Amino acid sequence: MRAHRDRNSRLRMTNDTVETHSEDVGRFAAFRCRDFRLFWTSLFISNIGTWMQMTATNWLLYQLTNSPVQLGLNGVFRAIPSIGVGLFSGTLADRYDRRWLLLWTQVVSACWINPAIFRRGTSSSSLS
Repeated sequence: MRAHRDRNSRLRMTNDTVETHSEDVGRFAAFRCRDFRLFWTSLFISNIGTWMQMTATNWLLYQLTNSPVQLGLNGVFRAIPSIGVGLFSGTLADRYDRRWLLLWTQVVSACWINPAIFRRGTSSSSLS
């Protein structure tokens, strides 16, 4: 069976061989959609910030404690909220607009890290 588009751009199944058009398929075909490009770019930038924060936190913790055990516990305690929120986040995604939910989770995440950045910048003590 093959999918065939008729004049009204509707898919129709036939028994011929499968034909693919290079314009319809491809590894980066989703990037033709503007909304997907915006989502992917913003997610990429957000993940860079998240990984920078995680790396800096782990590095600082190891420098202060020299304890691999505490470094491992930091990873465990970082995962606990994700597991807890993950239990009911699907319900939230079904009930509320996903764009606003995504926006507010990013805003809350930024609000949690910004005080730590500014507090560190105004501190008179040195950690080195």
